[in-house]
Amino acid sequence: MYDVIVIGAGPAGITAGIYAKRSNLNVLILYYGKAEIERAEKIVNYYGFENGIEGKNLYSNGIIQARNLGIEVEEKEIVDIEMNSDFTFLLKSKEKNYEAKSVVIATGNKKMKTNISRNRKI
Repeated sequence: MYDVIVIGAGPAGITAGIYAKRSNLNVLILYYGKAEIERAEKIVNYYGFENGIEGKNLYSNGIIQARNLGIEVEEKEIVDIEMNSDFTFLLKSKEKNYEAKSVVIATGNKKMKTNISRNRKI
């Protein structure tokens, strides 16, 4: 049983995991697939990087930092979340189940494209 399970390993998920760990909570971070931030060539509006940083480096550095702090980080796809009668949570992946007292969902945002034709003359 974890105190906190964070779903997502981007900046929001890693930050949530770090703050929970700093509060002496037992934390697990789960993520699956590529993160949108990994596709960014250079991020120049993020605190602490005077010359910017590549998105893939920021992403991997966050995971390394979390692990260095003793946070478990696993690549697993969560396919279902249930609330138990005692208000704890059961998270299910295809391979394994996890239990937590609380869950943070920090899965980011998929970029959506509009259906507006770019070839249309106005």
